[in-house]
Amino acid sequence: MKKILAIATICLLTNACATDRQVAQNISALEQRRLAVEIALAERVTKVEGVAEVALSTAQAAEKTAQTAQKTAEGKFLYETVLTDTVLFASGSVILDDAAKQRITELASSLKGSNRNLFIEIEGHTDAVGSAERNDVVGLRRAESVRSFFTEQGVALNRMSTISRGERSPIGSYLTAAGRAANRRVVVTIKR
Repeated sequence: MKKILAIATICLLTNACATDRQVAQNISALEQRRLAVEIALAERVTKVEGVAEVALSTAQAAEKTAQTAQKTAEGKFLYETVLTDTVLFASGSVILDDAAKQRITELASSLKGSNRNLFIEIEGHTDAVGSAERNDVVGLRRAESVRSFFTEQGVALNRMSTISRGERSPIGSYLTAAGRAANRRVVVTIKR
């Protein structure tokens, strides 16, 4: 019986030793996987940091360019032309009539002839009929319509910008038909 107990004890101890070796091997394999994951993560972080540095550098250069442009533009307001008498629109319309086209053609000729270093800001306005969101879209489309016609007249596209003021800057009363009509306009501001 003692012999059987001794053999059983030896078997248990041998199995325990084998288990310790297996645990050690498993721990070693897990440690190797952890190191591989850490290395891969470090490589990804390095790549992301590189991309972030490039993006930051680009953003800083763009900001510097914008600041230079702002300094150049400061104090050089030339004149403002409000095209309300000829560039009026029907409610919801963005189509230029013949009188508006004539006025823009005259203004474009004047700009091309004497003032080549000018910048044109084109603001589209609307009445308060419809939703504010819809009016913002209509105002922008009106401004784009005027910019497109200026381009057809030979004014460089990169010298113009458009913005929609929608119904936020009325010059007439929204309570009268004449006031609403006056608000459906485009304002052209010319800066040097």
